[in-house]
Amino acid sequence: MERVRAKNARLRARLSGELRRAFEAMAYEEVETPCLVPAPGMEPHLDHFLAPWRPEEGTPRPLWLHSSPEYAMKRLLADGWERIFQLARVFRNGEVSATHNPEFTMLEFYRAGAGYLGIME
Repeated sequence: MERVRAKNARLRARLSGELRRAFEAMAYEEVETPCLVPAPGMEPHLDHFLAPWRPEEGTPRPLWLHSSPEYAMKRLLADGWERIFQLARVFRNGEVSATHNPEFTMLEFYRAGAGYLGIME
């Protein structure tokens, strides 16, 4: 079992490296957005993980682990970024099956001024 895990870890690292090279070759910039957000996503079919924040001083407040970096990345587009991508750790509470885990890596990418057909090309 350990050999399988090691092999899978190496394959994941290789895949991540290849994705980064491919997006950089297309002039995309890699970004990293926060995992903890002040409001959960608006997807009604997803349940989010609550992560209460308790500062040493000040008032505690709720934060959530994001289910997608979409909102933060679209804010970057609005700020003038043109081509961005992210390999983000994302979290979805309650989704566990043979094809779903509560934590996984998502590739998200956007290009300003391009619709989905342009992105697909």
